[in-house]
Amino acid sequence: MKKESRLSTAEILSVLWPYLLVVCTLLALFVVGLQISSRIISRNAASMISEQFQTISDNVYLNITRSERICELLATDSTISDLSNPEGDSPEEIESKIGLLRRQLENIGYVSSVDYLDLMVLFPNLETVVTAQQVGTGTEEVEQMTAAATENRVSFSALRENPVYSSRNLYYSENRCIMLRSIYERNRIIAYVILSLPLDQLVPMGNLDGLILIGGETGYVYTNDSGVDQREYLDIRRQVLENRTFERDGQEYMATICVFSQLQQNDIMVGVPLLPSAVGMESFQRTAIWLGVACVCSLAVLFLILYRRVLLPMKYLAEVTVQGDERHLIKKARNSIVALRNQNEAGQKEIRFLIPLGIGELIQRICSAQPEDNRLATARRCMSLAGIQEQRRFFLFGLFHLEDQEDTFREMAWQNADVTPIFVLNNLLGDLLFARGVVGSIAVVGRYYIVLGSCSESQDEGYFNGILHQLTEFYQKYYAVTLAATHPLFGEGAQEFERQVQRTMENLSYLDFWDKDQVQQEEDLPNNVLLPYLKSMRNLINRLDERDYTGAEETFRKLMSDLPAGPQMLKIAKYRVYGLIEVLLAALVDQPGISDSEIARLDYGNRLYQVNNIQDFRAETEKIFAEIIRISHDSAPEISGSKRMEQVQQYVTEHYTENSLTVSSIAEQFGISVAYLSREYKKCMKINLIDQIQRLRIERAKELMKTETVKRAAALSGFGDPQALVRTFKKLEGMTPNEFRQMLAREQQESAGADG
Repeated sequence: MKKESRLSTAEILSVLWPYLLVVCTLLALFVVGLQISSRIISRNAASMISEQFQTISDNVYLNITRSERICELLATDSTISDLSNPEGDSPEEIESKIGLLRRQLENIGYVSSVDYLDLMVLFPNLETVVTAQQVGTGTEEVEQMTAAATENRVSFSALRENPVYSSRNLYYSENRCIMLRSIYERNRIIAYVILSLPLDQLVPMGNLDGLILIGGETGYVYTNDSGVDQREYLDIRRQVLENRTFERDGQEYMATICVFSQLQQNDIMVGVPLLPSAVGMESFQRTAIWLGVACVCSLAVLFLILYRRVLLPMKYLAEVTVQGDERHLIKKARNSIVALRNQNEAGQKEIRFLIPLGIGELIQRICSAQPEDNRLATARRCMSLAGIQEQRRFFLFGLFHLEDQEDTFREMAWQNADVTPIFVLNNLLGDLLFARGVVGSIAVVGRYYIVLGSCSESQDEGYFNGILHQLTEFYQKYYAVTLAATHPLFGEGAQEFERQVQRTMENLSYLDFWDKDQVQQEEDLPNNVLLPYLKSMRNLINRLDERDYTGAEETFRKLMSDLPAGPQMLKIAKYRVYGLIEVLLAALVDQPGISDSEIARLDYGNRLYQVNNIQDFRAETEKIFAEIIRISHDSAPEISGSKRMEQVQQYVTEHYTENSLTVSSIAEQFGISVAYLSREYKKCMKINLIDQIQRLRIERAKELMKTETVKRAAALSGFGDPQALVRTFKKLEGMTPNEFRQMLAREQQESAGADG
């Protein structure tokens, strides 16, 4: 039996000493890396908790403000005043007023963004409480309903004996925050509004689990930990005010204090323990241990393989074995380089699509109802992420797919995951815009795309309109997709960037408003009190588009008569009129012959802001509307919208066989916008313009295919590309062109057989 060869320790070390040195170095780096990573994770987790504190503070302010709006809306409701003075009213009249108040409460439930638990109006003198679901009368029933809604924090009998004269009071129970709003009339309390909402909505903790304390400098009024007494609360408050941390039972906490005037001399303190689980250290340590065990096992297996497969043969066949091993190492190195290159390419590709999503999220924050300083900071971050220097001139314009006749992008979604609408737009803009020295990016905001970047003074509106024209032509020609675009906007600085972003989003919303029949969809909503107002607004815009100024004035007078009356409702009336005028001005800009400078001279915002009573407000609004009518009338084209659409129809009939005919080229031919042309054509002809062009081409192709090939028929009927003819033919006729030709051949054979 042959004795197995063995290597001495010296022989092993003489060959493997570089390997062992590398292993020891890696192990040392691994240990050091664990320590550094542990510190970084702790620091990053603390920073993450601090950011979540800011989110909690913003949400607390937003929830309190929304709750106050509900109470203020009811406090200014004349129905409550009428109910509090029932003298001379019959039982039927009182019951009717109560029913009206219940509908008001129900409507508030539909339109409110606050998920409250209970909302009721309490009339102490009438011994009556009204909610959207029921009406309680009598001392005993009212006492029970009030106690149930407030978890015994508010008592009806106590309110009768000791009325609460402050306009707003806050009470807290184990699971609720109760807002009590007093309603006055002639220096006396006529009713109370009681709003009860979940405490976890007032203080949304998200994924944090910590201590909540509500109180002031003298003590707390609520805590979610019964073990905290007043003395400990004051000590915790002192520590938090000094360094935003405190210790309790040997555990360190991070904390923040939310201070708002609405909390009535109180504030909300939130503390989160810095436990290993809170900062993610436990999972990190477990992962590091298992990784270390895996590394040790892998090294042991690798050493055994090297010993059996390399070191022993090296003793007898050193030269041959080393040469083979060198070739193997070179191959591994080459494979590693290829893998790193592929990984880098994948990372670059991913960045192209992550950055648009990130910028889109920042744009949504800019347009949300955040404090002004937050919006400005967000605008700077958005510009930085897009590569726009704050002192440089920038541009903005918005895009979205108005019509996708052949479901091109829907098919892309399941046929090839790598080819998506954002992929197509990225490549097109890369060639048309960003390849020409423009630095910027695309932002994805829902179904909209916003293109933004730096530009020079020479790159004006005409330059970008040329880019947009090429984009819309390409989408129409190759994808049968109508692309809607806003006018390009320009500016310098973060403040101007914030304003132009909001204008671009408003313009996109206006285009989208006409893309779908919004009013028809809103008819399905139950008890929508704004539906008649929205219908009248839509009717007014249609009248202006049709240059029907008499009908527009009648509709405007109806809208003004529907505005809320009374001094208390001036703010609501202003909000409605602001929205109405914004939509009217967007409709005017869309009409041919009207420039932005004419709209800017209206200065309606400053004019309406300075009005302080409802009568002057109505008069000023009527003056502004008269000026809008004048601008529209002075720029009116010589022919009406329906007459123009008849001309468009004639033009399409004469030129539909031209491959260059698109919705954009027709709009340019008649000097109107794509959105206006699409909307007016569909209104007058009861069919989409692109559908009409395709139907004419298909009918022409059917005639040609009786004697010509499919390729020839596509060229002569205006398709140009045979594949476009095949897709459209199958969509409209339910068969391919070849199947149609076969059907024609069969019909001819049957006809010939019948004649024979």
